[in-house]
Amino acid sequence: MIEFRTKLDKSKFDKLSNFQFKKILLPLILISLVVIACGIANIFTKNIGFGILWIVFGLIYIPFLYLQTKIMQKHFNINEKIPHPNADETYFFDEFIFTIIQTDGKDFTNKAIYKYSDLYKVYKTKNDYVIYLNKDYVRILPFEALVSGSIQNLDATFSKNLKKNFKIRKFKI
Repeated sequence: MIEFRTKLDKSKFDKLSNFQFKKILLPLILISLVVIACGIANIFTKNIGFGILWIVFGLIYIPFLYLQTKIMQKHFNINEKIPHPNADETYFFDEFIFTIIQTDGKDFTNKAIYKYSDLYKVYKTKNDYVIYLNKDYVRILPFEALVSGSIQNLDATFSKNLKKNFKIRKFKI
């Protein structure tokens, strides 16, 4: 059995936002390059003003989207209420199922049991697992929260049970 212990906190939302942005970064770069190329083509066809406008837009497109993502994340963090912000989360991974237990003192306990086939997708990054319970519900599990078992065993369990829905990414979130 593999066990992780972590806390539910808002910093995980920031990590998730960065992870989502990195997933779409390559298409954004390609869009920017196409827009810059259109600007250069316009300059060569004697439409210098319009060409410069395209180039400037291509250059500020990615930073603008990143800044917009950060602003929206800050707004989300201010308005989002976590029901139990100090809840401890314990994850148990067995061969066929995994369990998430949330506790907040003696007042609150929540236990959820999942089959691996219920998962939408799992990403392994340099420092974390990003576990999609469905398309909209995500958990971030940092490697340093490992209490017992090993990362290699959990990788093997995910690979065996999820097959193509378990992906390893080189970047960190």
